[in-house]
Amino acid sequence: MEIFKTQVSWVRPKKTLTADTIEYDGKLWIVPKWIEYVAIGRMQPVRIIRLDILPHEKQEPHAPHDFVLKVAIPRTVYERGVQKKYRSDFEVVESPSIFIDIPPETGLH
Repeated sequence: MEIFKTQVSWVRPKKTLTADTIEYDGKLWIVPKWIEYVAIGRMQPVRIIRLDILPHEKQEPHAPHDFVLKVAIPRTVYERGVQKKYRSDFEVVESPSIFIDIPPETGLH
């Protein structure tokens, strides 16, 4: 599974960061954090946030990011998952059954 990079902004505090992004089930998903199972050499997203339903831009080859998210994500959605007041704005899947090999460059996070 290819891991892309997406530029993401938080609402509060204002912050811009780079998040991993994967294609899963034909859709693009932001991966805020991975759980690494070092003993078996695999990792799993803590949660995924659907990117392709949000305003975003695909970047040119050799750009620092593959995608730029054009709206800010509330930090709580990014770090803790979707709360009731954001359910209509974001599609979030907690602990998806996605497992990939830990990249050889000593892991991602």
